[in-house]
Amino acid sequence: MPRPRKSLAYYDGKAYRDIEHQLRKEGLPESIVVDTIAEIRAFRKERTASKARARESAKQWGEIVSALQHERKIVRSMVRYKTQDPAPEREEFVTAYMAVLDNLYKRLSTKRKQAADLPEKGKDHWSDYIPVHIKTAIVAAAANIPRRDRERVKTPFERKLPLDLSALRRGRLYRKTRTLLDDAIRTLIPNPSDEQLQERVRNLRQALDKINALEPNAHVPDTWTELG
Repeated sequence: MPRPRKSLAYYDGKAYRDIEHQLRKEGLPESIVVDTIAEIRAFRKERTASKARARESAKQWGEIVSALQHERKIVRSMVRYKTQDPAPEREEFVTAYMAVLDNLYKRLSTKRKQAADLPEKGKDHWSDYIPVHIKTAIVAAAANIPRRDRERVKTPFERKLPLDLSALRRGRLYRKTRTLLDDAIRTLIPNPSDEQLQERVRNLRQALDKINALEPNAHVPDTWTELG
């Protein structure tokens, strides 16, 4: 009766040479030894990639949720603040906006905890996850607030970030774009007449200028191609 096969995780922490020695010592045919080593290599590679995807997912969702938390903090203070004169339109707006943000926080926090998938391409800000009809209703509620002298009205769904997060994303995007530009220039040197390379170099240089020109609290996209 054949012996039960060990799980691939059983060999964790062991070098391939030691695993081969152990398998041959158990009397397994050479073909089984070779196949087992190949399976262990594939298993370890996929597990490493899976962990890397989970880390990247948690990071990206974490930044989205962090920006959302910043907005919730601002609106929460608005909910607590009471004007001297009755302002039902303002209260209606901040209450409705707070409810939208709280509901979104629950949904996105679940995605961050699960870390199962990455945000959709081009949806790297929390406001991207609000349905259009809800945005329209909240924006209309904000516009309905009577304007008073020197009173600022909160603009809902602004694509902004906390200062520290904006700086973090700006620096990261700048470094990535700078690396791409350096690679493009190195490729262009032996191919100076390549028009596509010339255009890529120009576009990447323009992207760096755009990054440097961003406001301190601006939302920073994940890639240079998404810069406005």
